[in-house]
Amino acid sequence: MNADTLLDYALGQLEGPAKDAVEMALADDQGLAHKADRLSHSLGWMLDDGDDIEPPAGLASKTVAFVADRASKRAILDFVPARVPFRWTDLAVAAAILMAGLLTLLPAMNATRNKVNQMGCGFNLQQLGSSLANYAIRHNHYPDVISNGSNTPVGLYAVALKDDDLLRDPRSLHCPCRGACPTFEGPTPDPKHIDYAYNVGYRSQGSKLPEPVRIPLPATIPLLADQPRHINGLILPGNSPNHGFRGQNVLFSDLHIGWFSSRQVNLDRDLFLNDNDRPAPGTTHFDAALVPAVFLVDKTARN
Repeated sequence: MNADTLLDYALGQLEGPAKDAVEMALADDQGLAHKADRLSHSLGWMLDDGDDIEPPAGLASKTVAFVADRASKRAILDFVPARVPFRWTDLAVAAAILMAGLLTLLPAMNATRNKVNQMGCGFNLQQLGSSLANYAIRHNHYPDVISNGSNTPVGLYAVALKDDDLLRDPRSLHCPCRGACPTFEGPTPDPKHIDYAYNVGYRSQGSKLPEPVRIPLPATIPLLADQPRHINGLILPGNSPNHGFRGQNVLFSDLHIGWFSSRQVNLDRDLFLNDNDRPAPGTTHFDAALVPAVFLVDKTARN
């Protein structure tokens, strides 16, 4: 008898003639019967998982009652309609949320645009500053806007740069914050299209006559700036309109650009007027008066 047949017998898998044959063999062979007994005993230990657990009384009826009770209660998804109705109030609420988000973003976008335009303005001033420096190296002074007689427009400084072939791009005379750049046509720049005020010089302490800013300079001197608000030859209070009256870019003789939120620059209490509160040459070398390009400066006029 092979081991598989003996194992099937111990597991109770044999029936009929096969089972009878095994039992006859066990009756005839005591050794084989002893092995079968030991095998059945070992299998009993292996397959025994403890005491049989009896289910609680009435488990089936309780299970049926629980299922019936759960079926009678509605879940939260049962309250969701199969099709959500469209309401105009919902659309209004969504539009209000969208508008609130846009209103939150607009100040940041506006500040970024102002910053970019301010940087573009500074770039234009640096371009003009480089041209003015080259002019000063050639002539030992910056363009003189009051040497050609009375009633000379301050915008003559741009003409002087153009005549010396130093005004490479006339668009640099226009502040980007002022909107679309006007067309610069004709042989000379038009002062009414120039957005930057220019230092008209100072009166000599000896002759009392106006002189241009000369080199070498004793200190850093303002040369150009965003022009102030003006009308009929008068400079009005407040910052430059070029940047929405928030302030003005100023170009100094060392070619650095400074942003000032008021008209006081260093020790000069008003960038656009001299110490006598006039748009005219300064009373001293350090008294800068940056005057709009359309202004007419009379060299014979007293301060």
